[in-house]
Parts: sequence; C-alpha cells; structure tokens
Amino acid sequence: MTGYGDVPTSVRAFKGGAVDYLEKPVPPKRLTERIRACIEVDRRTREVAALRSAVADRIAQLTPRERTVMELLARGK
Repeated sequence: MTGYGDVPTSVRAFKGGAVDYLEKPVPPKRLTERIRACIEVDRRTREVAALRSAVADRIAQLTPRERTVMELLARGK
C-alpha cells in the first residue's frame, strides 16, 4: 500500500513478491478482500508444497528397480 504510486515502484513491488499494489486511500472492504485473497493464495501454495514434499518422500523410498519402472512408465513405456 502506498500513498505515492508510480510504475517503477509498482514493478519493484511485484518483482519482490507483491500480490497487489494498492494506492491510498484504500476502502476497508477492498483491503479486507485483498488480505483474504492473499491468505487463500498462501494456503494453496502451502498445500501444493506439502503434496510435492509427500511425493518426493515416496519417490525417495523406491528401490532402484521401482525407480526404473517409474521412469519408464512416465515416458509412456
């Protein structure tokens, strides 16, 4: 949130990971909506990371032969 928004500042904000760029004054309802949206994005990001971690853990437990079979299946064989 800024009181003096310009293009270079907004570009830096987005490159730094901003999800939105709000100029003051921000109506409370809009601010609340954006905060909720960001929380939901974070929840989904964490969920995907947890799923990827679980898959990586399962793959790490495969025997060399199971890994070979998995790789062949992934290639459509």
